[in-house]
Amino acid sequence: MKLDLNLTHENVHIFTTEEVIQNQVKNLIHHLMDEGKASPTQGWAMSDILAEVSDRYGRSMASFAKQYIINKCVN
Repeated sequence: MKLDLNLTHENVHIFTTEEVIQNQVKNLIHHLMDEGKASPTQGWAMSDILAEVSDRYGRSMASFAKQYIINKCVN
């Protein structure tokens, strides 16, 4: 199969592997936050979310997740 990489449309964006993983981490964060809000305690802990991210994606993504959560909560 031949893949034509002559993409000229302005709406096309090719994601890097890191961007894909970061988007997966963001999705996980939002899922865990929503899950926490729907729980009997009606809340979530950043430490729990970071531990889950670290287990699934590694420590470097946990650092990314921490910054993402802080930015999301401040804004």
